[in-house]
Amino acid sequence: MTHLLRTKPLFFLITIAVILQTVLLFYYNFNGFFGQDSYEYLRITRDISLFYKTGLTPDYTVYPIIYPIVCSFVNIIIPDTILVMQLVSMISFWIAIVFMWRILKLLYNHDSYLSASSNILSAAFLSSKNPASNC
Repeated sequence: MTHLLRTKPLFFLITIAVILQTVLLFYYNFNGFFGQDSYEYLRITRDISLFYKTGLTPDYTVYPIIYPIVCSFVNIIIPDTILVMQLVSMISFWIAIVFMWRILKLLYNHDSYLSASSNILSAAFLSSKNPASNC
């Protein structure tokens, strides 16, 4: 494990993120939908997907539109909209890990992968919500 951490630390970080996200998704049965915003994004994604199929104009929205557009493109391949939104969110999280890794490496310019890994993971988990407290 130490060899993997030293030779491919970014791969190690993304693997840990995938495992933890999968545990949150399946073990806690947490779909990530809480609050008004997530359901509004679901509605917008479904409206855009319906636009692709039928040509009906989507309703007006004040929310940013890039995330629902990406989700609706992936929804063409995978028909389950909620699963698609979870996958797009996970992939966005993985991309954020890669960029955080590169920024930390540029800022500190040293090979302390364990230090950088702990910074990235602590930032990721401090920003995540606790699924057990979903009320």
